[in-house]
Amino acid sequence: MKIEDESFESELYEVLRSWIACKDAIPKHWKGDVKPITPMLYNDLQALGIRGCSRLVSRVRQSMRQLTSISETLRKLSTIIQVEAEAAQENFIVVNNMCSLVFLPNELLVRIFQFAVNGDSGPANSMRTKAAVLLSHVSQYFRNTALSCSSLWSNIYAMPGIMPLCLSRSKDAPLDMAMEIRFTPGVNDDSYGLAFEPFLVDTLPHSKRWRSLDVSYVSSHQHMLQRRHNRPFDEYRKIRQPFRTIDVHSLESLRIRNTNGYHFVDREFYEFQHWETPSLRHLTSVHYFPLSLRGLANLTSLDVSLRLGEISLTEIHKNFQCMENLESFALKLELNCRPQIMEQPTFEKLVFPRVYHLKLEVEDRWHPTYDLMAFFSSMSFPSAVELHVKLGNLMQYNPSADGVAVLYASSGMESILQHDQQLPLVERFSVEANDLNIGAGDPIDGPEARLGRIHLNIPLGLLPSVKHFTLRSNGWLHPLLRKRSVSGDVFDFTALETVTAQIMKLATRSVAKFVEGILLKQKGSGGWEDFNKLVLIDNGEAGGVHGERVTKAYTRDEALEWCRRRQADQIVNDNFIY
Repeated sequence: MKIEDESFESELYEVLRSWIACKDAIPKHWKGDVKPITPMLYNDLQALGIRGCSRLVSRVRQSMRQLTSISETLRKLSTIIQVEAEAAQENFIVVNNMCSLVFLPNELLVRIFQFAVNGDSGPANSMRTKAAVLLSHVSQYFRNTALSCSSLWSNIYAMPGIMPLCLSRSKDAPLDMAMEIRFTPGVNDDSYGLAFEPFLVDTLPHSKRWRSLDVSYVSSHQHMLQRRHNRPFDEYRKIRQPFRTIDVHSLESLRIRNTNGYHFVDREFYEFQHWETPSLRHLTSVHYFPLSLRGLANLTSLDVSLRLGEISLTEIHKNFQCMENLESFALKLELNCRPQIMEQPTFEKLVFPRVYHLKLEVEDRWHPTYDLMAFFSSMSFPSAVELHVKLGNLMQYNPSADGVAVLYASSGMESILQHDQQLPLVERFSVEANDLNIGAGDPIDGPEARLGRIHLNIPLGLLPSVKHFTLRSNGWLHPLLRKRSVSGDVFDFTALETVTAQIMKLATRSVAKFVEGILLKQKGSGGWEDFNKLVLIDNGEAGGVHGERVTKAYTRDEALEWCRRRQADQIVNDNFIY
């Protein structure tokens, strides 16, 4: 066995030497006068005679055994070497990166840590602090660097054992706070109990350092609250008064989310009415609005979601009147019940002189009420350059429409855009019309809901400066170009530079007809040279190599050709954007 191993090792060495020297896998002396691995002519074999053929067969058999054994060995060796090489490559990358980090100046490493921990713009959360802890456990060098950077520990969240460390390590750095407040409704609408998280007791003395605050109101019964925190309810109520009177002069961003049940949304809590917030610039409010909060006039960005019927539009409108410094404004109104017939309120004219980015969203189960029409009609945004309108509704079956489910989104659009003086400078206009059934677990969710039609009239003529138009929908959209204002006046629209449509396959034919109408109108009015491209995005499940949406762009005549081709299709295939 040992002799065979030595023989194989010798043969393997000969093969490797032959390959390295001559790039020939078969050593020359193995071949002899003939090439045993090359087929021979019959005449040559006949000339060898019986003995010659026998020697040739013996030589070929020996070569076959040698090469097969060597081939199997090299194949196994190659597989193992490949695995080891990949591991070595990964190890090289890690070691190289670590060595690079070791020789980085401490100031630059701190910047990297800050980006890794606080790189996103979201509110404080436990993942940020966990990232800081993880970095501090890599090595002593990393630990010393992480502990020297107070901003890495500025995210204060309810994490037992970690939060006190964060407070001490953050030193004098501004703090990003996140807390949950348990809400227990009282006997009447004006009484309620609040239970604060235990860690808040330790953070109140540091309120002067609060830079951002994320507050979540969550409903809870008293016995559930006691069981979760294992402390008497009254002990938490002691925090309530100090919380109302804390010093938050440095607070720049406030986020309030009321996640209670429907009957307790948009109610007024009094925890903020005594706060002085001269530095407040950003406010996000979900199903709640701090009507009594001082400092609203200093806001530069506002993102608010409200459920109508649980809050007064008149009160909201009055609070908006002081916000003359707003630059970014997002407003979402949810109508989840049939409006009651009542006297319609009147609203004073309201101008937002500095708003540049505007998003208006209406989720409407019913047709809009006149107070919603009057509410939007009273507002104008003379400096806005970007407008995003998002409309959502529930698909409903209409017996008069051949039993097909129908969603009428036009009423929501008509309540938002009513005259051409509301948004005279908007250049980018984005419209999104969605069926709320889709993806919501509704009885008509899924393919049945997608077969329903979404009707939407789009008033491009009410935006005299629009140049870029985007249309999105998750269903079978049927868009139409609205030619008259609410008052009945006929209007036109300026030349567009780009049109973008992010649609489902079912909407291809109707959207193609809509886009063709826009392009032909622009071509006939002399604005064809201003148009640059049509961008189509598949809003279905199809995705690119990295999961991105499949996209295709067409220039002027190519765009018209796509519109005509897709309108003529009897059956729309999955490649509808091509």
